[in-house]
Amino acid sequence: SSSIGNIFIVNIMKLLSFQFIFLTIISVKGFTPQPLKNALLTPTTTTSAATTNLSKLANSGNDNDDGGGWNPFNDAKKGLVKYLAGDYDSPTVRAKLMSLIDEEPVLMLKFRQMTLLVKAKALLDAKDARYTVIEVDEAEDGKALRAEMAEVFGRTSVPAIWIGGAFVGGCNDGPMGGLMKLEETNELDALLKGVASI
Repeated sequence: SSSIGNIFIVNIMKLLSFQFIFLTIISVKGFTPQPLKNALLTPTTTTSAATTNLSKLANSGNDNDDGGGWNPFNDAKKGLVKYLAGDYDSPTVRAKLMSLIDEEPVLMLKFRQMTLLVKAKALLDAKDARYTVIEVDEAEDGKALRAEMAEVFGRTSVPAIWIGGAFVGGCNDGPMGGLMKLEETNELDALLKGVASI
């Protein structure tokens, strides 16, 4: 009857979700069978709904990697971000990312338009802080920078902010609690002054 049909659909959805996560993880780890890898990496001339949905998933939410431990959803997102970045010279892009982090007093990786970005920028602008912004969806190597950020810092979500080379996280999350948490605890001004940003 109807309830048996609903149970069947729920179980099929669970199975498909598990298969997606499993295939993404093994793809990231390099264990994908060649025919499947060819099917996944074959370029298409049109953007399918599935590709659009994968892009939305890769760009969704925050990673919440701060709790430690293995999280298959985060690994799947990292795999998607790496896939969307396409082919790039990983050592060169990683060196660029690390150089930016070391050289810029305050660095923010972000998407061109997003709510959390507006909050983060408004806070820094209200303090007349000097900071460098890289829009990962606009910069030529932005997607590759984001993929390397995922490899080095275990994070795909943006905004991602560094102050004086220290990764503070995003707007409301991260290893230091994020920009808003630092402001609430009166630690942000000291960090910004310490790198001559304000």
